[in-house]
Parts: sequence; structure tokens; C-alpha cells
Amino acid sequence: MIRCWYLGQARESLKNKRLIAQLKKLAGARTPILITGEKGCGHEIAADLLHTATSPLISIDCQLSSLASLRSGLLGENSLGGTWVQQAKVGTLFLLHLQALPLEAQAELVSVIRNNAHNFHLLCATEVDLEKLAEEGLFNEELFYRIAALLVQLPALRERVEDIPALIQDVARQTTNPQFDAWQVEFSAEALQILANYGWPRNLTEFRQVIASLLTTTETRVISAAQLPLRIQELKHWPTLAAYLADHEKQYIARLLNASGGDKVRAAAALAIDVSRLN
Repeated sequence: MIRCWYLGQARESLKNKRLIAQLKKLAGARTPILITGEKGCGHEIAADLLHTATSPLISIDCQLSSLASLRSGLLGENSLGGTWVQQAKVGTLFLLHLQALPLEAQAELVSVIRNNAHNFHLLCATEVDLEKLAEEGLFNEELFYRIAALLVQLPALRERVEDIPALIQDVARQTTNPQFDAWQVEFSAEALQILANYGWPRNLTEFRQVIASLLTTTETRVISAAQLPLRIQELKHWPTLAAYLADHEKQYIARLLNASGGDKVRAAAALAIDVSRLN
């Protein structure tokens, strides 16, 4: 796994500093923790940092697990816990994409948690608002309050773009280039600005893929804006909102002046502005 979080000090965003401090504070706690945040924000990384490395970490993706495997591995007979729960004893049980757990299994999970309260550390992760789903009857309310004793909110990448240079270094340390060391590759100032302006809808997952691909395939030590994927590049061609509105304002005024035969007084009255703005 590429650890795409920067744990150093230089150029670190305030959001990242607060997140790392919170994870360090909660690491090893026995209270259930719910990790929330948009898809691709690094739920697995957070769970790994919260987990005590000397004990077992059992990860279950509820989105990829069938109901049959969940029943045998997670719920067990009489809600005592299945093989995964037994393996997680004195360790950590991590349930990813918890919102995908079928409703019928959620009530049974409540019993599993109740019966194994002190046997493992429970971490859950989701990219949806479970509290809202619970209010709408689409998620077991008791289960929500049991797993959300402590909350960790992961920020989206677009909310901490100051970390991008350091995140690039993290990816570079895990990437190889046939011509030279990937960590020696640099990004031009324009390329970095475009990366910062891009919204990163799939967050760190998308970021890792894009940067790793660039670092692996580049034949130059400096990656320019032209080498970035087209979907990322195209944003630099879009004007700012202020520039767009100013341009269309000029066009609208020109049309009104033309319709009024060049009479600025009439045009200003129609526009409800002072005539001095047309001089």
C-alpha cells in the first residue's frame, strides 16, 4: 500500500496536522471508532495508523463480501462472532464500507459487538452519512450509535492541496522509473498549480494513480503541465468566474448600445446603471 499521507512538518496543511494528531491520540484505544470521508480519502490508511501493530488486524470489506461469508466469518452462530471475529481477538476488527452491510445482518452485528465488547478494537469506515441513513430507517440506529463512539473525519484532497508536493514524494518513494530514480523527478511550478486547482473527485486513489503513472513513464526529470492528463490540464483553459462574468457583461452592454443606436443615456437607463460606466 502506498502511504499517501505526509507525516512530516514542511508544507503540511493544518487539516493534515490535526488529522495526524488525532490518529496518534486515538491509536490503541479500545473504544469503537467510525472513520468517515469521501471515497478514496484513505480509510484503510487511517485504520492502519489506528491499529496497534503488535496485534492482528482483520479487515473485512462489506461491499465485496457475500451475505454467506459475512454470516460465517463475522456473525457466527447465535451472533457470537464468526472466524474473523475470533482471529481479531486482542487485536483490531476493521469493517470497510459498512453501509453495504445488509440490514438483516446489522441487527446481528449489534449482538456480536455486545457479546465481544472487550475482545477486540472495532474500527468501521464509510463514505456516506450513516446518521442520516439511520434517521431514514435505512441503517440500524443502535448499530450506528455503538460504532460511532469516536469519529474521525478524513478531509478531501482538494481541502488540503498544500500537501500535494509532499504526497508526490511519498508516491515517488514507492515508484520506479527505468531511466532514473523516481524521487529525483520534479514538477514544474505550472504543473503543480494545475494539480492544486484540480478537484480530485476520487481523492488519494486518483492522485496515486495519476502521479505514479507520470513518475513511471516520464523521460524527463521535470514534468511539465503538458504531460498531465488532459482531464486535469483542461482546467487551466477555463477563465475565472470574475473574468467570465466581466466578458459577458461587456458583450451584453455592447448589444444594448447597438439596440439603442449608440445612445448611452437610453442604454444606461435600460441597464439600470450610471451612464458614466459606459464611457
